[in-house]
Amino acid sequence: MDKRIATYGKFDIMFKNASTFDPSKPQFFDNIKSDLEHFFAINVPGAFLGMKHAARVMVPAGAYAMVVLVQPHMLTLPQRMLLGLTKNQAIELRQCGILSQFSFVIINIYNLLEFHPTQFISVKMASTDLLATATTRRLEGKVALITGGASGIGEHSARIFVQHGAKVVIADIQDELGHIVVEALGKSNSIYVHCDVSNEDHVKDAVDKAISTYGKLDIMYNNAGIIDPGKPRILDNLKSDFERVFAVNVIGGFLGMKHAARVMVPAKSGCIISTCSLCSERAGQASHAYTASKHAILGLTKNMAVELGQFGIRVNCLSPSGVATPFGKNTLGVEKDEEFEAFLNSFANLKGVTLRTEDVANAALYLASDEAKYISGQNLFIDGALGNVCSPLKMV
Repeated sequence: MDKRIATYGKFDIMFKNASTFDPSKPQFFDNIKSDLEHFFAINVPGAFLGMKHAARVMVPAGAYAMVVLVQPHMLTLPQRMLLGLTKNQAIELRQCGILSQFSFVIINIYNLLEFHPTQFISVKMASTDLLATATTRRLEGKVALITGGASGIGEHSARIFVQHGAKVVIADIQDELGHIVVEALGKSNSIYVHCDVSNEDHVKDAVDKAISTYGKLDIMYNNAGIIDPGKPRILDNLKSDFERVFAVNVIGGFLGMKHAARVMVPAKSGCIISTCSLCSERAGQASHAYTASKHAILGLTKNMAVELGQFGIRVNCLSPSGVATPFGKNTLGVEKDEEFEAFLNSFANLKGVTLRTEDVANAALYLASDEAKYISGQNLFIDGALGNVCSPLKMV
Protein backbone atom coordinates (compact mmCIF):
# COMPACT_ATOMS: atom_id res chain seq x y z
CA MET A 1 0.00 0.00 0.00
CA ASP A 2 2.81 2.41 0.81
CA LYS A 3 4.35 1.46 -2.54
CA ARG A 4 1.12 2.49 -4.25
CA ILE A 5 1.18 5.86 -2.51
CA ALA A 6 4.83 6.39 -3.39
CA THR A 7 4.16 5.54 -7.04
CA TYR A 8 0.82 7.26 -7.71
CA GLY A 9 0.54 9.78 -4.89
CA LYS A 10 -2.85 8.65 -3.64
CA PHE A 11 -5.07 5.63 -2.96
CA ASP A 12 -8.78 5.78 -3.86
CA ILE A 13 -10.08 2.21 -3.99
CA MET A 14 -9.29 -0.86 -1.89
CA PHE A 15 -10.49 -4.07 -3.53
CA LYS A 16 -9.89 -7.07 -1.30
CA ASN A 17 -10.13 -10.17 -3.43
CA ALA A 18 -7.50 -12.57 -2.02
CA SER A 19 -9.05 -15.66 -0.47
CA THR A 20 -8.65 -19.38 -0.15
CA PHE A 21 -10.88 -22.44 0.19
CA ASP A 22 -10.43 -25.26 2.64
CA PRO A 23 -10.73 -28.86 1.39
CA SER A 24 -14.39 -29.69 0.82
CA LYS A 25 -15.57 -32.04 3.56
CA PRO A 26 -19.36 -32.16 3.84
CA GLN A 27 -19.38 -33.92 7.21
CA PHE A 28 -18.53 -31.57 10.05
CA PHE A 29 -16.55 -34.11 12.08
CA ASP A 30 -14.20 -34.71 9.11
CA ASN A 31 -12.94 -31.11 9.15
CA ILE A 32 -9.49 -30.41 10.60
CA LYS A 33 -8.81 -27.48 12.93
CA SER A 34 -5.65 -26.49 11.05
CA ASP A 35 -7.57 -26.19 7.76
CA LEU A 36 -10.12 -23.94 9.42
CA GLU A 37 -7.41 -21.79 10.99
CA HIS A 38 -5.61 -21.40 7.64
CA PHE A 39 -8.90 -20.51 5.93
CA PHE A 40 -9.67 -17.85 8.53
CA ALA A 41 -6.14 -16.42 8.48
CA ILE A 42 -6.43 -15.51 4.78
CA ASN A 43 -10.10 -14.68 4.46
CA VAL A 44 -10.81 -12.69 7.62
CA PRO A 45 -7.60 -11.17 9.07
CA GLY A 46 -6.50 -10.54 5.48
CA ALA A 47 -9.57 -8.43 4.87
CA PHE A 48 -9.15 -6.73 8.24
CA LEU A 49 -5.55 -5.75 7.43
CA GLY A 50 -6.57 -4.49 4.01
CA MET A 51 -9.29 -2.33 5.52
CA LYS A 52 -7.03 -1.09 8.29
CA HIS A 53 -4.22 0.09 6.05
CA ALA A 54 -6.59 1.43 3.40
CA ALA A 55 -8.25 3.53 6.10
CA ARG A 56 -4.80 4.68 7.25
CA VAL A 57 -4.27 6.51 3.97
CA MET A 58 -7.90 7.19 3.00
CA VAL A 59 -8.99 8.98 6.16
CA PRO A 60 -6.51 11.88 5.80
CA ALA A 61 -7.28 12.14 2.08
CA GLY A 62 -11.06 11.78 2.35
CA ALA A 63 -10.93 9.10 -0.36
CA TYR A 64 -14.00 7.49 -1.79
CA ALA A 65 -14.34 3.73 -1.75
CA MET A 66 -13.38 0.53 -0.04
CA VAL A 67 -14.65 -2.72 -1.51
CA VAL A 68 -14.52 -6.23 -0.08
CA LEU A 69 -15.22 -9.10 -2.44
CA VAL A 70 -16.37 -12.39 -0.99
CA GLN A 71 -16.90 -15.87 -2.36
CA PRO A 72 -20.40 -17.18 -3.08
CA HIS A 73 -20.63 -19.21 0.15
CA MET A 74 -21.89 -16.24 2.10
CA LEU A 75 -23.33 -18.35 4.89
CA THR A 76 -20.01 -19.79 5.95
CA LEU A 77 -18.44 -18.42 9.10
CA PRO A 78 -15.66 -16.38 7.45
CA GLN A 79 -18.02 -14.70 4.99
CA ARG A 80 -20.47 -13.77 7.72
CA MET A 81 -17.55 -12.29 9.63
CA LEU A 82 -16.54 -10.26 6.56
CA LEU A 83 -20.10 -8.98 6.27
CA GLY A 84 -20.03 -7.85 9.90
CA LEU A 85 -16.58 -6.29 9.49
CA THR A 86 -17.70 -4.40 6.37
CA LYS A 87 -20.80 -3.03 8.10
CA ASN A 88 -18.80 -1.90 11.11
CA GLN A 89 -16.24 -0.20 8.88
CA ALA A 90 -19.02 1.61 7.03
CA ILE A 91 -20.19 3.09 10.33
CA GLU A 92 -16.73 4.08 11.56
CA LEU A 93 -15.49 5.66 8.33
CA ARG A 94 -18.69 7.49 7.36
CA GLN A 95 -17.46 10.75 8.91
CA CYS A 96 -14.56 10.79 6.44
CA GLY A 97 -16.75 10.18 3.40
CA ILE A 98 -15.32 6.67 2.90
CA LEU A 99 -17.74 4.00 1.70
CA SER A 100 -17.34 0.32 2.51
CA GLN A 101 -18.94 -2.27 0.24
CA PHE A 102 -19.70 -5.96 0.58
CA SER A 103 -20.15 -7.72 -2.74
CA PHE A 104 -20.90 -11.15 -4.14
CA VAL A 105 -18.97 -12.56 -7.08
CA ILE A 106 -22.09 -12.44 -9.27
CA ILE A 107 -21.82 -8.63 -9.36
CA ASN A 108 -19.78 -6.97 -12.09
CA ILE A 109 -17.13 -5.24 -9.97
CA TYR A 110 -16.30 -2.78 -12.74
CA ASN A 111 -19.86 -1.48 -12.50
CA LEU A 112 -19.73 -1.43 -8.73
CA LEU A 113 -16.65 0.78 -8.67
CA GLU A 114 -17.06 2.91 -11.75
CA PHE A 115 -20.72 3.12 -12.70
CA HIS A 116 -22.66 2.13 -9.60
CA PRO A 117 -25.89 4.04 -9.19
CA THR A 118 -25.26 6.40 -6.35
CA GLN A 119 -22.76 8.16 -4.17
CA PHE A 120 -24.60 6.63 -1.24
CA ILE A 121 -23.47 3.17 -2.32
CA SER A 122 -20.14 3.50 -4.10
CA VAL A 123 -17.81 6.12 -5.53
CA LYS A 124 -19.11 9.60 -6.18
CA MET A 125 -20.54 9.87 -9.67
CA ALA A 126 -20.30 12.56 -12.28
CA SER A 127 -23.53 14.15 -13.43
CA THR A 128 -25.81 11.92 -15.47
CA ASP A 129 -25.45 14.19 -18.49
CA LEU A 130 -21.68 13.66 -18.47
CA LEU A 131 -22.11 9.96 -17.84
CA ALA A 132 -24.44 9.57 -20.81
CA THR A 133 -22.01 11.30 -23.18
CA ALA A 134 -18.84 9.74 -21.78
CA THR A 135 -20.13 6.18 -22.07
CA THR A 136 -22.50 4.17 -24.22
CA ARG A 137 -26.08 5.08 -23.46
CA ARG A 138 -27.17 2.32 -21.15
CA LEU A 139 -30.86 2.03 -22.11
CA GLU A 140 -30.56 2.56 -25.86
CA GLY A 141 -33.61 1.16 -27.65
CA LYS A 142 -35.47 0.21 -24.47
CA VAL A 143 -39.01 1.18 -23.46
CA ALA A 144 -39.88 2.00 -19.84
CA LEU A 145 -43.11 2.68 -17.98
CA ILE A 146 -42.73 4.70 -14.76
CA THR A 147 -45.64 5.09 -12.36
CA GLY A 148 -45.57 8.22 -10.25
CA GLY A 149 -43.42 9.66 -13.03
CA ALA A 150 -44.70 13.23 -12.93
CA SER A 151 -42.68 14.36 -9.91
CA GLY A 152 -39.97 13.42 -7.43
CA ILE A 153 -38.02 10.20 -7.95
CA GLY A 154 -40.23 9.17 -10.87
CA GLU A 155 -39.66 12.41 -12.77
CA HIS A 156 -35.90 12.27 -12.25
CA SER A 157 -35.86 8.63 -13.35
CA ALA A 158 -37.77 9.53 -16.51
CA ARG A 159 -35.22 12.22 -17.35
CA ILE A 160 -32.25 9.93 -16.77
CA PHE A 161 -33.82 7.04 -18.68
CA VAL A 162 -34.41 9.29 -21.70
CA GLN A 163 -30.85 10.66 -21.47
CA HIS A 164 -29.67 7.07 -21.73
CA GLY A 165 -31.71 6.30 -24.84
CA ALA A 166 -35.02 4.95 -23.51
CA LYS A 167 -38.54 5.81 -24.58
CA VAL A 168 -40.62 6.50 -21.48
CA VAL A 169 -44.30 6.23 -20.61
CA ILE A 170 -45.09 8.47 -17.63
CA ALA A 171 -48.07 7.20 -15.65
CA ASP A 172 -49.49 9.40 -12.91
CA ILE A 173 -52.63 11.09 -11.60
CA GLN A 174 -50.95 14.53 -11.70
CA ASP A 175 -51.99 15.30 -15.27
CA GLU A 176 -50.66 18.86 -15.50
CA LEU A 177 -47.24 17.93 -14.12
CA GLY A 178 -47.12 14.83 -16.30
CA HIS A 179 -47.63 16.85 -19.49
CA ILE A 180 -44.97 19.35 -18.37
CA VAL A 181 -42.46 16.51 -17.98
CA VAL A 182 -43.30 15.18 -21.44
CA GLU A 183 -42.75 18.64 -22.93
CA ALA A 184 -39.37 18.81 -21.22
CA LEU A 185 -38.32 15.34 -22.37
CA GLY A 186 -39.68 15.73 -25.88
CA LYS A 187 -42.77 14.13 -27.36
CA SER A 188 -40.59 11.92 -29.54
CA ASN A 189 -39.13 10.39 -26.36
CA SER A 190 -42.10 10.17 -23.99
CA ILE A 191 -45.85 10.08 -23.56
CA TYR A 192 -48.12 10.66 -20.58
CA VAL A 193 -51.03 8.49 -19.46
CA HIS A 194 -53.39 9.16 -16.58
CA CYS A 195 -53.09 6.21 -14.22
CA ASP A 196 -54.38 5.54 -10.73
CA VAL A 197 -52.28 2.50 -9.84
CA SER A 198 -54.94 1.15 -7.48
CA ASN A 199 -57.27 0.77 -10.49
CA GLU A 200 -56.46 -2.35 -12.52
CA ASP A 201 -58.04 -0.99 -15.70
CA HIS A 202 -55.77 2.08 -15.50
CA VAL A 203 -52.65 -0.03 -15.05
CA LYS A 204 -53.63 -2.40 -17.85
CA ASP A 205 -54.32 0.53 -20.17
CA ALA A 206 -50.96 2.14 -19.34
CA VAL A 207 -49.09 -1.06 -20.24
CA ASP A 208 -51.16 -1.48 -23.40
CA LYS A 209 -50.42 2.14 -24.34
CA ALA A 210 -46.70 1.44 -24.07
CA ILE A 211 -47.09 -1.56 -26.38
CA SER A 212 -49.27 0.24 -28.93
CA THR A 213 -46.97 3.29 -29.01
CA TYR A 214 -43.52 1.72 -28.85
CA GLY A 215 -44.13 -1.94 -29.66
CA LYS A 216 -42.76 -3.43 -26.45
CA LEU A 217 -42.11 -2.91 -22.72
CA ASP A 218 -38.62 -3.59 -21.38
CA ILE A 219 -38.72 -1.82 -18.00
CA MET A 220 -41.58 -1.47 -15.53
CA TYR A 221 -40.75 0.92 -12.69
CA ASN A 222 -43.41 0.81 -9.96
CA ASN A 223 -42.63 4.10 -8.24
CA ALA A 224 -46.04 5.50 -7.24
CA GLY A 225 -46.63 5.56 -3.50
CA ILE A 226 -48.29 7.43 -0.66
CA ILE A 227 -48.05 7.63 3.12
CA ASP A 228 -50.71 8.10 5.78
CA PRO A 229 -50.58 10.60 8.66
CA GLY A 230 -47.95 9.55 11.20
CA LYS A 231 -49.70 8.18 14.28
CA PRO A 232 -47.32 6.21 16.52
CA ARG A 233 -50.09 4.52 18.52
CA ILE A 234 -51.90 1.80 16.60
CA LEU A 235 -55.07 2.62 18.53
CA ASP A 236 -55.11 6.03 16.84
CA ASN A 237 -54.80 4.61 13.33
CA LEU A 238 -57.86 4.40 11.11
CA LYS A 239 -58.72 1.36 9.00
CA SER A 240 -59.52 3.65 6.07
CA ASP A 241 -56.03 5.20 6.15
CA PHE A 242 -54.46 1.74 6.29
CA GLU A 243 -56.51 0.54 3.32
CA ARG A 244 -55.71 3.67 1.29
CA VAL A 245 -51.95 3.16 1.73
CA PHE A 246 -52.21 -0.52 0.83
CA ALA A 247 -54.35 0.22 -2.22
CA VAL A 248 -51.62 2.40 -3.74
CA ASN A 249 -48.38 0.96 -2.34
CA VAL A 250 -49.15 -2.76 -2.37
CA ILE A 251 -52.06 -3.34 -4.74
CA GLY A 252 -50.60 -0.76 -7.11
CA GLY A 253 -47.25 -2.52 -7.07
CA PHE A 254 -48.91 -5.90 -7.54
CA LEU A 255 -50.91 -4.66 -10.54
CA GLY A 256 -47.83 -3.09 -12.10
CA MET A 257 -45.91 -6.36 -11.77
CA LYS A 258 -48.86 -8.40 -13.02
CA HIS A 259 -49.46 -6.44 -16.21
CA ALA A 260 -45.77 -5.98 -16.91
CA ALA A 261 -45.41 -9.77 -16.66
CA ARG A 262 -48.37 -10.15 -19.03
CA VAL A 263 -46.36 -8.61 -21.88
CA MET A 264 -42.85 -9.54 -20.74
CA VAL A 265 -43.41 -13.29 -20.38
CA PRO A 266 -44.15 -13.84 -24.09
CA ALA A 267 -41.06 -11.73 -24.93
CA LYS A 268 -38.99 -13.77 -22.44
CA SER A 269 -37.20 -10.68 -21.19
CA GLY A 270 -37.80 -7.62 -19.08
CA CYS A 271 -36.99 -5.80 -15.89
CA ILE A 272 -39.36 -4.86 -13.07
CA ILE A 273 -38.26 -2.37 -10.41
CA SER A 274 -40.19 -1.05 -7.42
CA THR A 275 -39.44 1.85 -5.13
CA CYS A 276 -39.36 0.37 -1.66
CA SER A 277 -37.92 2.05 1.44
CA LEU A 278 -35.51 1.70 4.32
CA CYS A 279 -38.75 0.82 6.14
CA SER A 280 -38.76 -2.47 4.22
CA GLU A 281 -36.14 -3.69 6.69
CA ARG A 282 -36.22 -1.26 9.62
CA ALA A 283 -39.12 -0.49 11.94
CA GLY A 284 -40.10 2.64 13.86
CA GLN A 285 -39.27 5.11 11.10
CA ALA A 286 -42.68 5.63 9.51
CA SER A 287 -46.34 4.82 10.07
CA HIS A 288 -47.57 1.28 10.62
CA ALA A 289 -49.35 1.20 7.26
CA TYR A 290 -46.40 2.56 5.28
CA THR A 291 -43.89 0.24 6.98
CA ALA A 292 -46.13 -2.78 6.44
CA SER A 293 -46.69 -1.81 2.80
CA LYS A 294 -42.96 -1.62 2.07
CA HIS A 295 -42.33 -4.96 3.75
CA ALA A 296 -45.06 -6.34 1.50
CA ILE A 297 -43.43 -4.95 -1.66
CA LEU A 298 -40.11 -6.53 -0.69
CA GLY A 299 -41.80 -9.91 -0.22
CA LEU A 300 -43.65 -9.56 -3.51
CA THR A 301 -40.41 -8.60 -5.28
CA LYS A 302 -38.65 -11.73 -4.06
CA ASN A 303 -41.57 -13.99 -4.95
CA MET A 304 -41.91 -12.47 -8.42
CA ALA A 305 -38.17 -12.83 -9.02
CA VAL A 306 -38.48 -16.56 -8.37
CA GLU A 307 -41.53 -17.00 -10.61
CA LEU A 308 -40.35 -14.86 -13.51
CA GLY A 309 -36.71 -15.90 -13.62
CA GLN A 310 -37.56 -18.79 -15.93
CA PHE A 311 -38.70 -16.22 -18.49
CA GLY A 312 -35.56 -14.10 -18.28
CA ILE A 313 -37.34 -11.36 -16.33
CA ARG A 314 -35.49 -9.65 -13.47
CA VAL A 315 -37.35 -8.22 -10.46
CA ASN A 316 -35.71 -5.91 -7.91
CA CYS A 317 -36.53 -3.05 -5.59
CA LEU A 318 -34.79 0.10 -4.35
CA SER A 319 -34.82 1.22 -0.73
CA PRO A 320 -33.76 4.84 -0.20
CA SER A 321 -33.75 6.65 3.10
CA GLY A 322 -35.31 10.13 3.18
CA VAL A 323 -35.28 12.13 -0.06
CA ALA A 324 -36.51 15.71 -0.58
CA THR A 325 -39.44 14.96 -2.87
CA PRO A 326 -42.86 16.68 -2.70
CA PHE A 327 -44.02 13.48 -0.99
CA GLY A 328 -41.19 13.56 1.56
CA LYS A 329 -41.43 17.28 2.32
CA ASN A 330 -45.17 17.02 2.85
CA THR A 331 -44.65 14.13 5.25
CA LEU A 332 -42.14 16.12 7.28
CA GLY A 333 -44.19 19.32 7.09
CA VAL A 334 -41.52 21.48 5.40
CA GLU A 335 -41.59 23.43 2.13
CA LYS A 336 -37.94 23.77 1.09
CA ASP A 337 -35.57 21.03 -0.02
CA GLU A 338 -32.86 22.56 2.17
CA GLU A 339 -34.99 22.24 5.31
CA PHE A 340 -35.75 18.60 4.59
CA GLU A 341 -32.13 17.77 3.78
CA ALA A 342 -30.78 19.57 6.83
CA PHE A 343 -33.08 17.56 9.08
CA LEU A 344 -32.22 14.21 7.47
CA ASN A 345 -28.50 15.00 7.30
CA SER A 346 -28.46 15.59 11.04
CA PHE A 347 -29.31 11.88 11.46
CA ALA A 348 -27.41 10.55 8.44
CA ASN A 349 -24.71 7.96 8.90
CA LEU A 350 -22.66 8.89 5.82
CA LYS A 351 -21.31 12.42 6.12
CA GLY A 352 -20.26 14.84 3.41
CA VAL A 353 -22.95 13.92 0.87
CA THR A 354 -26.71 14.41 0.68
CA LEU A 355 -29.12 11.86 -0.74
CA ARG A 356 -31.13 13.35 -3.60
CA THR A 357 -33.64 12.12 -6.16
CA GLU A 358 -30.98 11.75 -8.84
CA ASP A 359 -29.14 9.23 -6.64
CA VAL A 360 -32.23 7.03 -6.50
CA ALA A 361 -32.83 7.53 -10.22
CA ASN A 362 -29.24 6.46 -10.94
CA ALA A 363 -29.82 3.33 -8.88
CA ALA A 364 -32.91 2.59 -10.99
CA LEU A 365 -30.82 3.20 -14.13
CA TYR A 366 -28.28 0.62 -12.98
CA LEU A 367 -30.92 -2.02 -12.22
CA ALA A 368 -32.71 -1.32 -15.51
CA SER A 369 -29.52 -1.60 -17.57
CA ASP A 370 -27.82 -4.69 -18.94
CA GLU A 371 -24.99 -4.07 -16.46
CA ALA A 372 -27.33 -5.61 -13.88
CA LYS A 373 -28.30 -8.51 -16.13
CA TYR A 374 -27.74 -11.11 -13.39
CA ILE A 375 -29.18 -9.10 -10.51
CA SER A 376 -32.65 -10.25 -9.46
CA GLY A 377 -34.62 -10.64 -6.25
CA GLN A 378 -32.54 -7.92 -4.56
CA ASN A 379 -33.38 -4.95 -2.36
CA LEU A 380 -30.80 -2.26 -3.13
CA PHE A 381 -30.37 0.11 -0.18
CA ILE A 382 -29.53 3.74 -0.88
CA ASP A 383 -29.15 4.89 2.69
CA GLY A 384 -25.47 5.56 3.36
CA ALA A 385 -25.44 2.57 5.76
CA LEU A 386 -28.11 4.17 7.97
CA GLY A 387 -29.89 0.83 8.14
CA ASN A 388 -26.81 -0.69 9.80
CA VAL A 389 -26.83 1.78 12.68
CA CYS A 390 -28.21 0.43 15.93
CA SER A 391 -30.47 3.43 16.60
CA PRO A 392 -31.65 4.82 13.28
CA LEU A 393 -33.85 7.88 12.86
CA LYS A 394 -37.31 7.37 14.31
CA MET A 395 -40.18 9.03 12.47
CA VAL A 396 -43.02 7.73 14.62
